[in-house]
Amino acid sequence: MTVDAWFEFWIENIVGDLAPNTRRNYRERYVNNIQPVIGKMPLRDVRPMHCKKILIEMDADYAGSTIRQTYIAMGTMFRSAVMNGMIPKHPMDGVRYTKPVRVPSDIK
Repeated sequence: MTVDAWFEFWIENIVGDLAPNTRRNYRERYVNNIQPVIGKMPLRDVRPMHCKKILIEMDADYAGSTIRQTYIAMGTMFRSAVMNGMIPKHPMDGVRYTKPVRVPSDIK
């Protein structure tokens, strides 16, 4: 199963009861940031280096809060894959995100 196929199953069947905005955010982060890097990969082949690459590629163009949303979406999606026996190990184990999220008063 590819990451694309898992995402579609996950978003429709596993997190389908989440708030519409949460599902929309997950889909936007997936389509815009995650899918271009790992979407065609087999789910079982995704490693921490691939997840980190997604976050690094976002660093220059995205706010910290958007990168944090991507981190959360990936973590939730892969945690569900582990829980459902699709992969043996969470590919984000050891992946850290360090770009600070600015408070609105700091944004000009």
